[in-house]
Amino acid sequence: MPAERRAHVWRLDIKYPPGSQKPGWEPADWDPWPDGLAGGFDADGAPLGAVFRWPRRLRFLSASGAKKQADLFRKYGAEVTVERSAPVEWPQDQAAAAAGDPDAAATAWAED
Repeated sequence: MPAERRAHVWRLDIKYPPGSQKPGWEPADWDPWPDGLAGGFDADGAPLGAVFRWPRRLRFLSASGAKKQADLFRKYGAEVTVERSAPVEWPQDQAAAAAGDPDAAATAWAED
């Protein structure tokens, strides 16, 4: 029987640089218009200014997704720890294990 693959969730624990939560703060190397993209214009035709905002997504279903987001936070000066959850257990997994049927959970999922 193959080894059971355990599912995990990853999250980012962020320590932001001093002052970076205040309005108007921007990282030193931040480019508001990457790849030459220009900002839009408001209803009066005035150019819209870009405002830096920290990424909001902090939880991930893959380690690679968490690492990419952590790298982005670090690029802007934050300290980041990527944390992995304990193995995720779904209610049907627990019921199947209690009944002694390791394949019951997979069967229940496939039938949905």
